[in-house]
Amino acid sequence: LILIPAIGIQRAFLLAAGLNVLVGGAAIWLSRRDPAPAAWRGSANSPVTGAQTATAPLSRVLGIVVILSGFASLGLEIVWFRLMLQFVTATSEAFTAMLATVLGGIAIGGLIASWLLHQPVNRVATLAVVQALTGTAAISGLTLLMWTVARDWNTMGLWPAVTIAILPPSILMG
Repeated sequence: LILIPAIGIQRAFLLAAGLNVLVGGAAIWLSRRDPAPAAWRGSANSPVTGAQTATAPLSRVLGIVVILSGFASLGLEIVWFRLMLQFVTATSEAFTAMLATVLGGIAIGGLIASWLLHQPVNRVATLAVVQALTGTAAISGLTLLMWTVARDWNTMGLWPAVTIAILPPSILMG
């Protein structure tokens, strides 16, 4: 919304690509400082008890769950964009608002997950609950949006619509 009119599409693209390279380099640098925090390794000092530490087969299953939920999340984003166009006008602002809501929700959810990883919780059960809540929130959000629109509430605007339908499941995806 701001960069393309200000500096053009090619320069905006190059700036975004450069920022991605910087973030990737910073992530690689940070990962070399401490390859796996104690809470992820299941050490004696971690909040996870020995019974909760994932075994190799369980780790594979959890990896598959994470991969499949990632693919489902990408698919859900496409569905959201298509369905939300029934409630808002298809503009670059609408696409930006939807994408910003998804990314912001994932960031908020990531912060919450980071906190949870340092708590004495059963991670497998937590993942199962979060997966179920994500699906429920995705369906409930769109249902709630349609319900409010049917009652002539002022939810047809861009930000109310994306906040109701997209933000809650995006937080859970994070």
